[in-house]
Amino acid sequence: IYIDNIDVDEAKDRYYKKLNINPFWEEIDVVNSLNRVTFEAVYALVSSPNYNAAAMDGIAVRSSDTKSATEINPVILEENKDFVYINTGNPIEEPYNAVIMIEDIIDLGNGKIKIIKSAHPWQHVRPIGEDIVATEMILPSRHKIRPIDIGALLSGGIEKIKVYKQPKVGIIPTGSEIVEKVSQLQFGKIIDSNSRVFEGLILENGGIPNRYSPVEDDYDKLKEAVLKGIEENDILIIGAGSSAGSKDYTVNILRELGEVVVHGVALKPGKPTILGIIDNKPVIGVPGYPVSAYLVFETFVIPLILKFIGLEKREDTFHQATISKKITSSLKNRELIRVNLGYVKDRLVATPLSSGAGVTMSLVKADGIAIIPQSLEGVDAGGTVNVKILKPL
Repeated sequence: IYIDNIDVDEAKDRYYKKLNINPFWEEIDVVNSLNRVTFEAVYALVSSPNYNAAAMDGIAVRSSDTKSATEINPVILEENKDFVYINTGNPIEEPYNAVIMIEDIIDLGNGKIKIIKSAHPWQHVRPIGEDIVATEMILPSRHKIRPIDIGALLSGGIEKIKVYKQPKVGIIPTGSEIVEKVSQLQFGKIIDSNSRVFEGLILENGGIPNRYSPVEDDYDKLKEAVLKGIEENDILIIGAGSSAGSKDYTVNILRELGEVVVHGVALKPGKPTILGIIDNKPVIGVPGYPVSAYLVFETFVIPLILKFIGLEKREDTFHQATISKKITSSLKNRELIRVNLGYVKDRLVATPLSSGAGVTMSLVKADGIAIIPQSLEGVDAGGTVNVKILKPL
């Protein structure tokens, strides 16, 4: 029995409807909230500033005392009677209602100064609530918190905040040929790099990675690892073993323990993807080839993580480019082609890189991913392709 060939969007739709994800929230300190996502709108508890504050270094005065000041008719003011010296941020208290900058006064000594320009009421004064007014909304719900947002929250008197709980994502590398360390590398063995890539992608997108040691190709050992992974995580990723070889046990274990919603998608590379569910938790079987693994993770796992943390799928940047050589594609799959990009005169030109699913460096070197729709049999040289940009243009 081989695998299906379901359209990528149809596979996602079918899978996400079955999952019915209900995200949870937790309350954390604002100072630890960078890159977390607000669960609900956040409203200021206090105004900022919460008093009338000097906006400049200088002197606080009654504006009415300065009305007649000109170069021809300067006004002399006496310290502690007509003015007080003040620094930026100090409170402005009655009877004073304006600030004159220090550089605009002439010191006459003996506590007296001269001014040659009048001050209007509330000149250089930050009024209560100039920045934030108590009860106003500081952040909406489903907002990814930035450094500047933390400053606004603290200024608004917020110390704790409700955020979407980060999903714990278990990663089980599989394969008797997989080793963890370079020192274990020998003929017939492969370093486990995929799970480390997954860890980075999970962190980058707001999840908490939980990587397990590689599991050899043994049905009972993999089943035991899957049961443990389901118990300890919100999402489980099983690396390799998703195809239809004699040692590819993942799909049968998922059928035994839960449900396989999709096995095989119309994506090249990435066809032998498994979308399963155990105990209402998503379990995704990801192909073992590094490029396939990365592209499948981007296509299916990242949108899942974003659903858990209250965000929609991030918007990728696409550009139209001219393909430099003919690409042949199959009507069976949506094909993802790694490309280099460059401007030739005023045209953005895409040049295909190695198409091997195991060539990691093709992703490292790629400037973008050209997408050949399932409806096309390829693109001739000089034709136009839609390219997802991986690096700043």
